[in-house]
Amino acid sequence: MTDQASTEVTRYQVLVVRQGLRACKRGFRLNTAYTPKNLRAMTEKITGHRNFRARDYDGMIAALDQWLAAQEGDSSGGCAHSAAADGVQGG
Repeated sequence: MTDQASTEVTRYQVLVVRQGLRACKRGFRLNTAYTPKNLRAMTEKITGHRNFRARDYDGMIAALDQWLAAQEGDSSGGCAHSAAADGVQGG
């Protein structure tokens, strides 16, 4: 897998994890994969931050948003997807 393809896969993962965090924040339980613990672990893996408290949904969502913004600033082509283009308004 090329570096650009790997980055696109990670971007997709970020969008999915972020939506899962938003659902958990609102009290939804989507399935066994979208537990707060699993979402926290994935957020820590992607962002590299290890200082999230349990159920710190806003902090994790903000870290994923920062990661997306940094990736979009670094991109020199490829996917033109913006952080707001996933179709969900506000948190």
